[in-house]
Amino acid sequence: MSEKKKEDSCGCGHEHNHEHDNNEDNNDDYMKNYEKNFEEGKKLKNEGDLKFKNKNYEDAIKEYEKAVEILKKINVNDEKQKEGAELFVKVYSNLSNFYNQIKKYDKVLLNTKEGLNFVHILNYIIFNV
Repeated sequence: MSEKKKEDSCGCGHEHNHEHDNNEDNNDDYMKNYEKNFEEGKKLKNEGDLKFKNKNYEDAIKEYEKAVEILKKINVNDEKQKEGAELFVKVYSNLSNFYNQIKKYDKVLLNTKEGLNFVHILNYIIFNV
């Protein structure tokens, strides 16, 4: 029986969904969901990039914030999900830049901090896994 838990095993301060089951089918389902959520997050990031290039900062922010919500559904604390952690870093870095363009400095600081949390996770993945 699969049990979903919200926990912070990677130490980043966020809750991530983790599947706890040795069943191979559940692992396959998890990877399918991971890939689906990763691709959706990446698509939203790319849409935000286009809006940013057109100086449509408010809509770019909306796309990026949707990407964050989708990406929060993935577990990024093992080597297989390194690309997910890298995408989080890019999304938060760009969100900081977008908020800087519209002079919302409190949001710049918040998103910079969030991005740095994922830099921490990447360092853990690269050097400890």
